[in-house]
Amino acid sequence: MLVFQLTIHATIDGADVPGFPLQFARECLEAQPFSVTRAGDGNATTFTALPVSEVNSIEALCFVCDGAAGLRLEGGEAGTVALRLVAGGGCIVWGAALTGSNVTVNNNSAADIQVHGAAVGT
Repeated sequence: MLVFQLTIHATIDGADVPGFPLQFARECLEAQPFSVTRAGDGNATTFTALPVSEVNSIEALCFVCDGAAGLRLEGGEAGTVALRLVAGGGCIVWGAALTGSNVTVNNNSAADIQVHGAAVGT
């Protein structure tokens, strides 16, 4: 059994935000960290899978990207984006039931982007 831990600390001008830090821990059978480059294609409808297909049922997913990106979970309708991120953006999904092969990202720019993160589950 693996344990995935995540801590979120929040401050405003150096002062702690009430209720933080948040600490999460999840036991899991599979974990897949990733660090990939996604080529820019200038096409808002081209989504490619993140390399998390080895995790059959994703219960937690976290990732950051250094460029603008679109994230789509569980396929969605063609052309739909679940979440549009700006450069330096990120996403945390906790307590989910996602299929690994259906976590996809879009790079609608001309430049390549780096995407880093992890998926855990069963």
